[in-house]
Amino acid sequence: MTAAEHVPDRPDLPGAERAVAAAGALARHGRERAAMLCSLTDEQLEALLGSEQPDGLRTPWLDDPGRRVHAGLLRASAVRALVAQGALAPEAVVARIEERDVDGDPRRVVPSMLVLGVLARRALSPRTITVHEPTAPRGGAVVVHVDADGTLMTEQISPEGIHHFQMCPPDAVADLLLLELCAPRGVEELVGIDGTCATGTGAVDEILARQDVAAHIAPDTRELAIDLAEKGVDEIERIGIRIGRDAALVMRPEEGEGSDPARVEAVLTGSGGLTALVREIVGAS
Repeated sequence: MTAAEHVPDRPDLPGAERAVAAAGALARHGRERAAMLCSLTDEQLEALLGSEQPDGLRTPWLDDPGRRVHAGLLRASAVRALVAQGALAPEAVVARIEERDVDGDPRRVVPSMLVLGVLARRALSPRTITVHEPTAPRGGAVVVHVDADGTLMTEQISPEGIHHFQMCPPDAVADLLLLELCAPRGVEELVGIDGTCATGTGAVDEILARQDVAAHIAPDTRELAIDLAEKGVDEIERIGIRIGRDAALVMRPEEGEGSDPARVEAVLTGSGGLTALVREIVGAS
C-alpha cells in the first residue's frame, strides 16, 4: 500500500506549533475585505475534530436523528472526500510542500495548512459572537471567532450543515450579522423608532405585552439571540433580539444585586441603534 492509499477513518492532528503557525498565517487575509477560506460540512468537521458532537460545534444537518445513527459511516466517508479534495494529505506529501522534515509516520493523513488554520482558530480564539435562533437548534447560525490580536474569522452555518469560513474586517462582520438578524429584509427598514427608547424591565412576555412594544413587535416575532462567550468562562452573555415590522426590541439580562435571571431590561430601537449595537460588539470603527 502506498502513502496516498492509506486513508484512515480520521486524520491525525499535528502538534500545537504547526497549528498556531497555521492560525497565524490566516491573519493577513481579510484585513480590507472579506476573504473566503473554505467550506466544510458537518461530518467533515466532526471527522477533522476527531469526535462525535464535539463541544462548540453546531451540526444542524448531521443532528437529524435519521443521519446521526449513521454518523460514523458519514465521518469515514468525509475523510475520503477531504483527501480527494486535497484538504487532507499524507504527512510525507504535506512536509514536502511545506519544505520541512517529515514528522512521525509519513503515511499518516494530516490537514493542509489552510484547513488546520481554520480548525486552530475555532479552537484557540478567546472569544466568540454567535447570532442564532434559540428555539431552532437545527437552524442556521453565524459564529464569529475573535482572535487575541483582534482578527475575525466568520463561520456561516446553513441549516443544511455547510460551514463557510471567511476572514473579515470588522465592518464586513457587522454587515454580515445585521443581514442575519434582519433577514429577509434589511436593517434600513427599521424606521419606526428614532434613536433608542427604554421600555422597562420584566419577563419577556410582559415586555411583549406592553402597548408601546406591541405597536412595533408582534408576539409571534421570531426569537433571535446574540451570544457573547469567552473561553474559560462558563457564563454566556445573551442579548435577545426581536425584529418587528419597523423596529427592533433588544433585551439584556437584568443587572444589579438580587436580579432575577428571568427578567430582562429592554429597549426599542431603529436601524441606527441596532447597527450601533452590532458594530460595538464586533469592534467596528
